[in-house]
Amino acid sequence: GGIYTFNSNPVVINTIVWGNEAGSGSQISGTANVSFSDIEGGRSGEGNIDADPLFADTLFNLSENSPCIGSGTNTEGMPATDYWGYPRPNPVDDLVDIGAIESPFVTGLEGINQQLPEEFVLNQNYPNPFNPVTVISYQLAVSSYVDLSIYNLLGQKMATLVSKKQQAGSYQVQWDASGLASGIYYYRIETGDFSEAKKMVLVK
Repeated sequence: GGIYTFNSNPVVINTIVWGNEAGSGSQISGTANVSFSDIEGGRSGEGNIDADPLFADTLFNLSENSPCIGSGTNTEGMPATDYWGYPRPNPVDDLVDIGAIESPFVTGLEGINQQLPEEFVLNQNYPNPFNPVTVISYQLAVSSYVDLSIYNLLGQKMATLVSKKQQAGSYQVQWDASGLASGIYYYRIETGDFSEAKKMVLVK
């Protein structure tokens, strides 16, 4: 399954354990103190759910209809940031997501279904410098056809990360530069209404 314990009782909070395969056993085998988590097949514990997390991509970003949005907890001792270093909501908001990556969407507030950007934004990649993986995030104010590509100093296209129409919202894309040499690269986003490029440094 997803987690196997032996002679231990780990604490599992705000965690998605879904879609793992094993010859036998459940998603969590052995003893574990599980709460506010999405466990396939179910698991007893406060705040736990058993529902398809509806990942938006292979990076485990949550889609806007994910049941994991706003279903987590931000109790004392929890990390203040998600996997990529973006801040989690403060405990007063009580809108922390289950999973490694905090989504740009919100639930639980009357009259608000999602938090949409008011302008187009291309953020600086993180980390930068990087080796060999970095994350590029951007925001779309309206539904647009998006081209997000990587270029070297000579202006040669090295990779196309996104080439499709996307709905308004916030996005993250991971780039793995394992096969490339150290140096300066540029990433450029182009939509019908917005175009911008930023520099990043690969250090091996």
